[in-house]
This record gives sequence, structure tokens and C-alpha cells, in this order.
Amino acid sequence: MGRSQAKSGRPLSSSEAAVALGVCERTLRRYIAGGRIRYHRLPGGHYRIPVEAIDEFWAQSTRAKEQRRGARAHATRASSRPDPITTARRRIALGSGRDGDYDLSPEHLAELRARFATARST
Repeated sequence: MGRSQAKSGRPLSSSEAAVALGVCERTLRRYIAGGRIRYHRLPGGHYRIPVEAIDEFWAQSTRAKEQRRGARAHATRASSRPDPITTARRRIALGSGRDGDYDLSPEHLAELRARFATARST
């Protein structure tokens, strides 16, 4: 989008607005459907996005990111390190859960080695 289009104040087409936001047109349509960006609909069904709506979208996105970042920092400060024994107990034992969910803690691996060593010796 050229600077002359942004300064002119005329509403942008969906393709121009998508370029201004740095997203594809389909993503812009998702934003429109989700109410995340203001728009006008022409009688033919085409969208027109006011230039101010793009600035509002960026401001809203920035505020949301800052809120998430602040909430994450607060949660990190409020939580303490998990107890390794409790965490190990919650893990799924090897071969008893879904594929890819395995307890690979040193304690459990030592238990498996001992179990297989006794099974092999018999």
C-alpha cells in the first residue's frame, strides 16, 4: 500500500488492507468475521476497511500482547518449582499410555532396567 492511499483516507479494499496488516486476504476475512477489525460492506459484497481500523487493530493487538505478557510474568512469579517426586508420579509409565507419552525419569528407567534384567536372567 502506498503512502498516498493511507493519507487520502479512502477505505482500503480487502487486498490492500491485508497487505497493510501483513496477512493474507483469508486471514483478514477471519478477522472481519471475528469482529476484530472494523469494515464496511458494499452492495456487491466487497469489503472496505477504513485506514483508522488498521491503526485500531494494531493498538488492540499490542494491548492484548502486553496483557498476556504481564499475566505470564505474574504467573511465573506466583508459581514455585514443581516437586520432582510429585511430577514423576504423574508421568505415565512406559508402555501404559498413548504413543509418545512416556515417563523417562531416571528413577523409572532404573526400575525398567531392573525389571528387564530379572526377566532376561530367568
